[in-house]
Amino acid sequence: MALPLTLIVITKEIDLSVASILGLSSSLLGLLWDAKVAMPLAILLCLLVGAVCGALNGFLIVRFRLPSLAVTIGTLALFRGFAYILLGDKAVADFPPKYTSFGIGVIPSTFVPVPFVLFIILAVIFWVLLHHTTAGRCLYAIGGNQTAALFSGVNISRLKTLLFVAYVLREISDTIYPS
Repeated sequence: MALPLTLIVITKEIDLSVASILGLSSSLLGLLWDAKVAMPLAILLCLLVGAVCGALNGFLIVRFRLPSLAVTIGTLALFRGFAYILLGDKAVADFPPKYTSFGIGVIPSTFVPVPFVLFIILAVIFWVLLHHTTAGRCLYAIGGNQTAALFSGVNISRLKTLLFVAYVLREISDTIYPS
């Protein structure tokens, strides 16, 4: 969760609603699985709902110039409410083992957990993204001085909205396929 949120924090924004979006997506996944929807389709629908939630956050922050803290606190309650409407107090726990055990375990012949290795790989990718790409420099420019970034040709609205969508999608995929 820390790596994608780092990109948002660099732009001097924050997203507090991601846990509620995860709850909403998880509730939707449980509801769809209970309704006998094929798991690949259910996962795709959950990712789509998460993307829409992230896009809503990004839209409200960028279009209306609202503080991300206030927007994401508000949508936190909204998405949590939707999750409760979908599933209520019902629990769904009969998922197939191939989905619940994905990404758990250690590298054979070592004590190194698979999620740790994945985190190191992702940390290197994020480091390269931030320090060696135009997109990374744009993120730092937005966080340093939005006005200067705007005059430098950075599409701040699009980049911030994409950050909120990408952040949510990453977290949902981690919930569905824990690493």
